[in-house]
Order: sequence, then C-alpha cells, then structure tokens
Amino acid sequence: MAAFVIEIVNGAGFDRTVAQLGTFAGDVPKAVKPEFVAGMKAIRAMFRSKKYPPMRRNQRYIRTGRFGRSWSYTSLGEGTHMIKNSATFQGVIYASAVVGDGDGNGQAPIHMGRWWLAKPVFVIEVEKLITVIGDKFKDIDE
Repeated sequence: MAAFVIEIVNGAGFDRTVAQLGTFAGDVPKAVKPEFVAGMKAIRAMFRSKKYPPMRRNQRYIRTGRFGRSWSYTSLGEGTHMIKNSATFQGVIYASAVVGDGDGNGQAPIHMGRWWLAKPVFVIEVEKLITVIGDKFKDIDE
C-alpha cells in the first residue's frame, strides 16, 4: 500500500509541509476520479436493473417502471458524488418509502419484506469500490 511519512524536526518547514499536505489531499480525489466515477455509474446501473418484487395479490396499481428509471448519478464537485432516485408520484418523491432512506429507515410498511433496502446494497457496492481504489494505490507502490 502506498504510504508517506512526514517528519518535522524542531518545527523546520512546518508551514510548507502543511501546505504540501493540503495539496496532496486535494489531489487524491483527482487521482481516483476515473475509478470513482466508473464505480458510481456501475452502482446506479445495478440499482436501475434490480428486479421488482412480484405484484401483490389483488394489486390494482399498474407498475410503470418509473422507480427503476429514476436512479441517477451526479458529480457534485471534486471528490463528492451522489446517487439518488427522484421518482415522483403526484409531486412527491417516493423512493425512500420503497427502498428506505440514506440511513436505511423510512421504508413504508407495505414495502417491508418485499422490496430491498438501498443502504445495505449501497454499502456492499461502495466496499467493492474502496477495494478497487485501494488496488490502484497498491499498483503505484509496486
């Protein structure tokens, strides 16, 4: 794994070292941006392609596929990315009622046990992404 060591003796060069460390920290997101973007787009595609559960007996609501199509990925700036579902019905965003919110809560009782929860799936996929990014730094070290 790539690593670096900072040694400051008697405060010599402290300000310069702090400034360089800030530059380094700002460059890390740029160094892994291709992997991060690819990973986030893959997670979005996986969410979009997840199968809906079977319809309930006597279900009157006709599924439109809007929920699956409404997953999107956005880069919010260097090192900040977002995946969201913006499906609406009568002006109300309803994704959290179907698959839960960012904390894994908020799923409506009618969907519990039938629909998957987004948070645990997202956590697993992000752990895979972390491995990919970590491997990039291992490659640098070799």
